[in-house]
Amino acid sequence: MKAKFSALLSRYISYWKRAFDFKGCANRKEYWQPLIVNGIISLLIANVATMAAVNSGGSADLTNYYYFIMFWGALNTIPSLSINARRLRDAGTSVWWAPYFFIDRLVIKNLPSELAVTGKAVYYIGLVYLIYLLAQPSKIQNA
Repeated sequence: MKAKFSALLSRYISYWKRAFDFKGCANRKEYWQPLIVNGIISLLIANVATMAAVNSGGSADLTNYYYFIMFWGALNTIPSLSINARRLRDAGTSVWWAPYFFIDRLVIKNLPSELAVTGKAVYYIGLVYLIYLLAQPSKIQNA
């Protein structure tokens, strides 16, 4: 168990150290394990904000928590893009799929309402395909 935690911690540290490495490769474990750790950290931050609101009877000023959540998301933007690019390259796919996760925030939210439903449907279909690509086994040897 200790060896598995050590490997997980090593991969998570590598996620941050290689934040600006867009040219390398990342196998499935190097991709998915930091993603899961970041998800857990995000849930913990959200739970702390929720508990602060509940314990104050709903009168707590959650502005600082929201700023911290936004800061955490912004801090993860570049490492997330780079690990997506490395994982897609390792899976033998175009790295231009890497910024796809951000399309919803940048494009679809600004579509007129008559196009928003279609835009969301296309986005989610593409998102499922991107997750499929990220789950593919490594095609590059000695990465």
